[in-house]
Amino acid sequence: MKTIITTTALILVLATAALAGPTLPAQAQRIWAPEGDLISYDQNHATATLIINDDHGDWAKAAEDWAIRGKTFGYGLFNYQHTSDSNHQLNVRGDGGNVPGSGLAGNVGLWSSTPGKYRVRLLYSKHDHYYDRDSELRNPGFPYPPEPPALSDSPHLDWRRGRLDLSWHLSSAFDVTFGIADLRREGSKGSLLRGTSGEAPPAVLSQKTKQYEVYLGGVFRAGNLGGGLTLAMRNADGWRTRSGTNGHDYDEERKSYRAALDLAYDVSGGTRLAAYGALNRLELNGREIWGGGDGSTNSDSENAVGLLALQTRLGRKTNLLASARFEGLKNESQIDDMAGVLYAGDTDRQRQDYRLVLGNTSLPRTRLRLQYRYTNADREGVTSQDGRPGEPTVTVAQGLNENRVRHDVDFRANANLSKAVKFKLGVRYNKQDVEQTASGDDWYGILGDHNRSRLGWTAALKTRPHPNVPVDLGYQGIDQTFERTAGELAETTWKANRLFLNINWIASARLSMYGMVNYGKETYELTGVGDPAAGQAAYEYDGQTWRFIPGAVFHVTNTLELEGMWEGIRYENTGSETAALDAVKADHDRALVRARWQTTPKFAVTASYRRNEFFENRWDNYIQDLWGLSVSGLF
Repeated sequence: MKTIITTTALILVLATAALAGPTLPAQAQRIWAPEGDLISYDQNHATATLIINDDHGDWAKAAEDWAIRGKTFGYGLFNYQHTSDSNHQLNVRGDGGNVPGSGLAGNVGLWSSTPGKYRVRLLYSKHDHYYDRDSELRNPGFPYPPEPPALSDSPHLDWRRGRLDLSWHLSSAFDVTFGIADLRREGSKGSLLRGTSGEAPPAVLSQKTKQYEVYLGGVFRAGNLGGGLTLAMRNADGWRTRSGTNGHDYDEERKSYRAALDLAYDVSGGTRLAAYGALNRLELNGREIWGGGDGSTNSDSENAVGLLALQTRLGRKTNLLASARFEGLKNESQIDDMAGVLYAGDTDRQRQDYRLVLGNTSLPRTRLRLQYRYTNADREGVTSQDGRPGEPTVTVAQGLNENRVRHDVDFRANANLSKAVKFKLGVRYNKQDVEQTASGDDWYGILGDHNRSRLGWTAALKTRPHPNVPVDLGYQGIDQTFERTAGELAETTWKANRLFLNINWIASARLSMYGMVNYGKETYELTGVGDPAAGQAAYEYDGQTWRFIPGAVFHVTNTLELEGMWEGIRYENTGSETAALDAVKADHDRALVRARWQTTPKFAVTASYRRNEFFENRWDNYIQDLWGLSVSGLF
């Protein structure tokens, strides 16, 4: 299933000043950024952008894009902040855009505070989500949707969320906190694939849910001791219904309660002890209607968590962090039909997690960190039919005992070899052993005993061979083995090697150039099993990906800037073709041309053209042109 969020997800925490002078080269992270995002976070600003979506190539793809995003759409963002003479601080930020048939969507937030008195945060979000489970499985045997510009009955989900947080500073030793959150979803999801019955989706899942949460807490300080207590309650209810031949209706109500206490004590200037404990309870009551069945669902869960931690300094150059976490979960659930208990289950889980972190700065201009983590988890559970576990009416019951043990070792090193050379190294190894034993009736299958080991390493070098030419290069490698030791022996291996190179060249005060090259090679191989059935995907994978991005930024005058970027991605899978499928080959090209005119010190106009081309030998081939016009201003 592919999920497309059709509204903007603009970054509100903005770090690069666009209304400042032309001093920085083009940065990789902003190549494909939307217009108007290059405004400093600490200034009052607003941006509005208009986009024209011109899809062509694969008409089915264009129909989806136009139905979801629209042929013409806009978005914008703003930031306003003010500090009064009495030191009261106010900040309002927001971003959003239009959604076909649903009006505006986006985010807005308000922050208000007076240091030493109170803090208030108010957030509201509204978004639209669309679900398309079949567009990537284009097969000549399936009919295409209608051509643009119309695609009827596009699955749609309206998502709204609001949150209010308050904090009062009652005294130097005590603060009170309060919060409330509300989340609502309403709409439908389903396949955009049109069948022989016409343009209507073959099945649609409709849903309407609402959820709210309230919490009350306090934070206290007494000498070297500090802590906080939080009490929270959450209630959620809603219904879901699926149309079509296999119709299914389901409604539920969930209630949860949580209490949490955390404490911290400063033993000395370099040593701190911390403790945390929480209790959670979840109650679920629901009803299901499927085919000729009609019944209720009930579940009760209790979860307890405890944490102890020590942070201290060993000498002047070494820091130590040690922690132990304990968790217990008990769950009882059952599904009833008109005749009584249909399915039921009891589960008991226990988990311990121990961590040890050492940081050292003994070597000149070098930081070292070593972390070890040990996790042990046990699970015991019974699932039964026609009665609860242990009752005489039970016809089938199966127990499962499971133990999971995991070891993680992580080593990191950062070294400044010189003023122009910085080196980073990371090595991580983890191993997980799982023992699974089933008892009772042979009802459902389990994987049995299995283990996984993974070794990963990264190395990066940041250099500056010339004051105007920073160069970054690096490597990442992964070697993983997954082995099933119970029953038929099967082993899966995954190996990956990735390289990257970034170059910035500030050729002059007006011209900067950028280049990046990435190469990746990954292989999967499954051994110990027979060949896949005809028509199934290949089980061996050998993929190679090349990615390269050249670009340039040219300041024609002090007020006019031109920017051009091109990205090419070449992918090929030359793995096993025993399933009679062609090797996948794909080309993805993106181009950007952008012009920015600083009409006044506080106002700018940006025009852009983006082109996306995707060609894949088995599925989609399409081209998309996006024309944009944006205005940005400070106030």
